[in-house]
Amino acid sequence: MSLSAEQAVNCLQSLTLTPMAAVDSLEATLSSITILGVFEHFFPRDLKRLKSLETAIPVFLQLVNARLFPLHAYILYEWQEYGVLEQIPLSPINDDWWELEREDLHLFTRAVIDGAGIAENSDLWNGDWPSINYKKLAQLSGGPLKNLPDAVRVVFHRTGNAWLDAVEEEITASYDPWSIEACENLADMWRHAKPILDRSGQVYRYVYDHPAAALKVSRLVASCVIKPKKNGADPEAATLVRVLV
Repeated sequence: MSLSAEQAVNCLQSLTLTPMAAVDSLEATLSSITILGVFEHFFPRDLKRLKSLETAIPVFLQLVNARLFPLHAYILYEWQEYGVLEQIPLSPINDDWWELEREDLHLFTRAVIDGAGIAENSDLWNGDWPSINYKKLAQLSGGPLKNLPDAVRVVFHRTGNAWLDAVEEEITASYDPWSIEACENLADMWRHAKPILDRSGQVYRYVYDHPAAALKVSRLVASCVIKPKKNGADPEAATLVRVLV
């Protein structure tokens, strides 16, 4: 769906607005039409069932959240305040735990960072995290903790999935305009993120329900911390470089 030049001019002429306000209004109209095009592509039957186009945007956002990828609740219910017409309003799925106080963290998260030797307000707390031997961790973990490697990767934002690894600053700095391609990419990444979340969620819940398991988690993580080589090279980073090259 697109707006012709003549329609755009007629739209401007019908408005008793300042030139700047008229431009803003036209941009909002164009953005709305773009969203309707995305709406029609992904949810054609739902679009046809709409009784009024005035409800199109909130209905569209609810459908995206339910069928494509998650949107934060405040976006769904206060969308008019957040400029959702121009850009896809993404929110972090994973916690930026280093932005919080230690006592506010989930018990499992505290167990992992304790095992990794990360003290609050240290350089390690602020992102200079040690590397973990995830293969060894998988060999040592079993029973209710069999998915511990996935859960630890989630804590350290090293799952390889953008939904789980991106921090809030990265997400808010890289909003994409609404498009079919962007929504398809985000939906595909979310499909791959959900199984990781399901597996790690089992571990989070187990430790929450069995607090004594937190000490075992800490010990397992501690036994799998990779000691830096003398030249200071990060073994995990080196592995990623080899894979990318």
